[in-house]
Amino acid sequence: MSVKAKVVVVLLVLAGLILAPVLLVVLLLVALALAIVVAVRNGAG
Repeated sequence: MSVKAKVVVVLLVLAGLILAPVLLVVLLLVALALAIVVAVRNGAG
């Protein structure tokens, strides 16, 4: 592997480590919002 390739791999790994928790939080917020919508609909219905 060339030096450039190694740098790219390291940057991708770092980006993945940074983005993974963000994506998890977003997914949790979406799931929470859906749960609230379902609960409101069930309550209203």
